[in-house]
Amino acid sequence: MPITNLRDKVETIVILMLENRSFDHMFSFLTLGSPGTPARRADIDGIRSLVDERYVNVWNTKPCVPWLTNDDALIADLPHGRELVSVQLRGTKDETAEFTMGGFAEAYSEESGFAAVDETAAAPMSIQSAPWMMDYFAQHHMVCDRWFAPLPTDTQPNRLMALSGVTKYDTTVGRVITQGDLVFDWLTERKISWRVYRQGLPFEALIKSMWDDVVNPRRFRSIKDLIIDILDDQKPFPSVVFLEPAFSDAPGKLGYQSNDDHPPTAIGQGQQFLREAYATLSANPKRWKKTVMIVTYDEHGGFYDHVEPIPVTAKPPKGANWTAGEFKSTGIRVPAVIASPLVEIGSVYHEPLDHTSILQFIASVFGKKNEVYSPEVDDRRNQGIGNVADALNSDVPRTKIPPPPETAPMSAGATKATGAVIPEGFTVKKGENAKAFEAAAKQLAKAKPKEVQQQYKEIVQWLNTD
Repeated sequence: MPITNLRDKVETIVILMLENRSFDHMFSFLTLGSPGTPARRADIDGIRSLVDERYVNVWNTKPCVPWLTNDDALIADLPHGRELVSVQLRGTKDETAEFTMGGFAEAYSEESGFAAVDETAAAPMSIQSAPWMMDYFAQHHMVCDRWFAPLPTDTQPNRLMALSGVTKYDTTVGRVITQGDLVFDWLTERKISWRVYRQGLPFEALIKSMWDDVVNPRRFRSIKDLIIDILDDQKPFPSVVFLEPAFSDAPGKLGYQSNDDHPPTAIGQGQQFLREAYATLSANPKRWKKTVMIVTYDEHGGFYDHVEPIPVTAKPPKGANWTAGEFKSTGIRVPAVIASPLVEIGSVYHEPLDHTSILQFIASVFGKKNEVYSPEVDDRRNQGIGNVADALNSDVPRTKIPPPPETAPMSAGATKATGAVIPEGFTVKKGENAKAFEAAAKQLAKAKPKEVQQQYKEIVQWLNTD
């Protein structure tokens, strides 16, 4: 049952969104058993066998099966644009065909140009053997095993859905983004405090309408300030907080190591980022008691998941620049956890959620009575996408929650690493989102030179370029 008196019990919502991993890729280490040994978690819907034909992808008559991998960097990204996501879901680019969940290896071959795929170790079929902070969250907080990316496409459209409930783009584009009102505008209009704590250049820098906020230190602050603000009980803490990793696609890290989990980046740094963020947020028990931390991923990044998307229609908004027509389903399932004293220990939420569930939640906690976030978000609710509020199930906030592990445990159960088994010869191309980050860095540096010199030293090299 959902908790009672929601508005009294939730004071802070924290959103941390990482990049490009599927649910099965990150959580099936908990659901795999071995001969004579049961799976650790029978209540989570992950892959249950490495040889079960239900999980096989066939490529060129060869069966590609799931396999365990130690954490390692890949040579390059995996396909996850709109057309090849359709291939992953259906085996064809025809978006009216039925789901098979059998085209992940085929899409990988088409994107990479390889004439052959190693069916015993196809990169899209890999399962992380020891994502240790996900393990901690699963043991001590809540796993959501029906959280889907909103759209069956790539990064920018899904992040824009998370930030507004609509998107002007159905694919990622290598240029500065124009978009209508965002969640930040919604909150500001209602005088609800918000802040972004970031490492390096944040995703919002890609959106031109956000530039005044991006360079405003009251709105966008270094992640290093988070612990100071959390522990300072004399100053109000924001009601809605966004934590941004160091994006792999962003130019100029200047000391930040990529930790967004975006392939080809390994997940180790991302797991450490989750640990530090969680440890910081929970360092002030008074504030943590009324905090809900949501961790999810923008989309699946080309990795296999066995659960079919759900039928939710999304139509192009006014002024949209879509390459094709309406979407007829959600995207692929992604990892998601809710960490909070307001969820029961080791619980699992099985009802459908996506990134717009966060917007529903924000409206439930901070909007007017019975206010919906927007007509578009409410339309998704009417089509079956739930509200994060419905997942909260501990009416009395828990006080005894073990701390996260100090360091990563050694991987176990894997015999090889993903990066070691991708065939050589992959032509690494700069992705569209990387191009967009670079375009935004150049334009932001010219538009806000003084602020960039003060706050975003990693992009000052573009101050004096044409």
